[in-house]
Amino acid sequence: MEQIREVLAKNPNIHEELKFHISSLMDSFINCYPNLDKKEMSNKFGKMKMKALPKYTSKSLPSMFEDDTIYVNSNYLLSDDVDATNFLLMTVLNYLYPKDPSESPALYQGACNLICNSVVGGSNASDEAIVCDLLTRVNDSQQSNNIVSLADAFFASNLGLFRSSLLSAGLSIEDINRILNLSDQNFMAKSSMSQSNLPYIQLEILEACNRSSNFGSDLFCSLNSVIRRSSADFDEQFANNYSGFAIYVPSYDAIIAERTKETVKAI
Repeated sequence: MEQIREVLAKNPNIHEELKFHISSLMDSFINCYPNLDKKEMSNKFGKMKMKALPKYTSKSLPSMFEDDTIYVNSNYLLSDDVDATNFLLMTVLNYLYPKDPSESPALYQGACNLICNSVVGGSNASDEAIVCDLLTRVNDSQQSNNIVSLADAFFASNLGLFRSSLLSAGLSIEDINRILNLSDQNFMAKSSMSQSNLPYIQLEILEACNRSSNFGSDLFCSLNSVIRRSSADFDEQFANNYSGFAIYVPSYDAIIAERTKETVKAI
């Protein structure tokens, strides 16, 4: 970590106050993920530049990247509803671990959200984070040499590893593709759509697990806790943007009751 601090201190293309905040965030980040390649991080921080987007840039564009330059939208960063610490860490991670253009944007966004939440607190309860939380629980419910965590796939800049891991865990390739395609559609439509499709995506995940014999009672209880928690996280916003949630509750309950009952009977 000392090497990263020294490189940041010598970088003339980052404001001094931002250097302090980034250095502090990297302390917390490396404490959470100590096995990452710090030399490669230092190399990237040595080349990194941070600049402000034009003053009147829409808040719909939080940041953008061009080569080694990060452009940050101060209008977005200073918004009352934005967690500046979480956003800064997410922006830095987007630079350190860029998305493969061929990979699911929702999976990448959700993975980054979850990692940021694990480092600086769970303040980013985005649709993508919730979907990735559910998929991570599915993935991690199985023990196998072929299981790769979402975080490891993210840091390898190869989220295809996580897709393959979900397949090894017991989901079908058709279900994996359908869930990620629905998540991508929901993610890309956010700016023009008032209603989130998260409740339906959650049902698709439950149904995909229900079609597999690999998963038992504990997983379905775990998935249920995330689905119920997600409705509480949004308060009034939830009522406006997630009105479809109530429609799917009976389906959620039926699947969870059936699978937990089956497992209890088997025991």
